Amino acid sequence: MSFLLVEAITWPSYSFPYAQAWFIENIDWLLSGVGVTVVVTIISLFKRKPKPRLIIDVPRIFGSKSPGEPIRQGTGPTFVTEVVRNNVITWKYSLVIRNNSSVSAFNLSISYDGSKKFDFIGSINPQEPLEPLKQLELVAIFKKTIQSNAQEANEAATVFFPDELIGLTLILTYKNERGKKFKTIYTITDNKTFTKK
Repeated sequence: MSFLLVEAITWPSYSFPYAQAWFIENIDWLLSGVGVTVVVTIISLFKRKPKPRLIIDVPRIFGSKSPGEPIRQGTGPTFVTEVVRNNVITWKYSLVIRNNSSVSAFNLSISYDGSKKFDFIGSINPQEPLEPLKQLELVAIFKKTIQSNAQEANEAATVFFPDELIGLTLILTYKNERGKKFKTIYTITDNKTFTKK
């Protein structure tokens, strides 16, 4: 019976007399508990609201170099650029979380999946929903120290994601207004790519 009901509802307008006759013929069934349940279910399917759709974008950045004290010099004169130092490379990322949907995302949180992490990542207030077509930005910082001359340190800083961050996975968890939970997962797959799983 439910198949016939769907067929009658979704037929084009020129079949209205057929649908009307079917409804009249099956009025008892429609008014029964089973009929009401089927009709309500079909209506709810048509009225189903879209879920929040969150994405993370990370604008391209380069690391910054902070030279430390020299750790090795040659026996003779050495150019400043050839002096080996403990150079600290710092990457400061902006994680832009966008709600690309027409519904708000509630109880938003961010977490890691696995052992790889940023040295610092900003926090999210779960009490503030992310409204449709809005965004929020989180700062994420990662540092590494390398023993190198100035040129090698500069080259290391031009990498978007250092090797130590490859495999880092972030999980966005959020709910719709009915309390249904959703997840969006992103992973750093190589030195250039932060992709949705």
